[in-house]
Amino acid sequence: FDVDAKDIPIRSCQCDGVCEVCLGQALEIVNSLIDTLQDDLGLNNIHLVYSGRGYHIRILDEEMMTSGSELRSEVLKYVAGRSSKIQLFQSRHIK
Repeated sequence: FDVDAKDIPIRSCQCDGVCEVCLGQALEIVNSLIDTLQDDLGLNNIHLVYSGRGYHIRILDEEMMTSGSELRSEVLKYVAGRSSKIQLFQSRHIK
């Protein structure tokens, strides 16, 4: 996942680029995503990387690294709110 501060649709700052306020908002978003990935999907090997303009979330759980794109697609749908269940995770006995 890539969350750039400049791309946040509703920001509480008035900057034209990236400032501490919108970086803080981006960090809140990624922390919420990480909570969802951990609590709802049982993923644990998650790394947060600061990019200078925002943050990247890297998921290195073996299940995600060795699975096909179908599982990664399901995770994206779930996090984006386009799916209410993760059947692929349930079938693999992940939380």
